[in-house]
Amino acid sequence: MITPIVAAALLSVVSNVTDRVTIERTERILKGEAVRVYEEAVADVAKKRLKPDGEGAMREIEDLENRLPRLKGMAEIEKKASRESPKVRRDAAFCEVFAPVLLLSQEETRVWVKHLSQPGVDLEKIDAQLYKKTSSLEFEDKLSVELSKYGCGYTQYVFTYSSKGGLAKLRKAIKEKLSSL
Repeated sequence: MITPIVAAALLSVVSNVTDRVTIERTERILKGEAVRVYEEAVADVAKKRLKPDGEGAMREIEDLENRLPRLKGMAEIEKKASRESPKVRRDAAFCEVFAPVLLLSQEETRVWVKHLSQPGVDLEKIDAQLYKKTSSLEFEDKLSVELSKYGCGYTQYVFTYSSKGGLAKLRKAIKEKLSSL
C-alpha cells in the first residue's frame, strides 16, 4: 500500500496526463485528417473512373475502392468525436490511454502511469518487459475483450465507444483500479 501523499501525487499525475491527452485528442479531431483522407480517396476513385487507361489503372481503382470502407469508418469515428462534449472528450481521452491498466498489476500500473507522465519517452526505455507485454498480440486481444464489456475498443489503434454510458462505466473501472494503488 502506498502513502496518502504518494497516492495524491499519483492522482495529480493522472489528471495532468488526462489534460494533455484531451488536448491532443481535440487537436487530432479538429485537423479532420481522417475525413480529408476519405474525401480525397472518393474523389480520386471518381476521377480515375472517368479515364481508366488500361489494366493497371483498373486494378488501381479496385485497390482504392477496397480501401474506401476502412477510410469511411475512420472518417465516421472522427466525425462522431467532433460532436463530443468536453466531458465526453475528456473521458474518451482518459480511457484511451489508461485502459491498459485494467490488465496490469499494481506495480505495472505505476510504471504505466510514470511512462504516460513523460511525453516522448518510450515505454521500452522505462521498462522493456512491460513494453513487450503491452505490445503483444495476446495483450491487445485481452484488452479488446475487456473493453468490449463496456462497448469500447480500438479501431485501427483509435479508441472508440458505442455509448456514453459504456464510456462512463469504463472510466469508473479505470479510476477504481488507479485508486486502489
